[in-house]
Amino acid sequence: MTGCEAYGQGPGLRTALETRGIGYVLAVACSTRAPVNGRRTPIRAGILAGRLSDAARHRQSAGPGAKGPRYYD
Repeated sequence: MTGCEAYGQGPGLRTALETRGIGYVLAVACSTRAPVNGRRTPIRAGILAGRLSDAARHRQSAGPGAKGPRYYD
């Protein structure tokens, strides 16, 4: 499942998906705290994303848009 930030801000949705074992990618604000370290340590998503290596990132197409291709990094 994928969703924009409007859906990503709903912790209930993320919890329901995790409980059901459904994989998901949801956009979140950089200030959202994401659990790491076996869910023991919450860290801001913006900080966590900044720690990823270039090799861990890739561009994903979201399909054609009215003004051309839509890509997300």
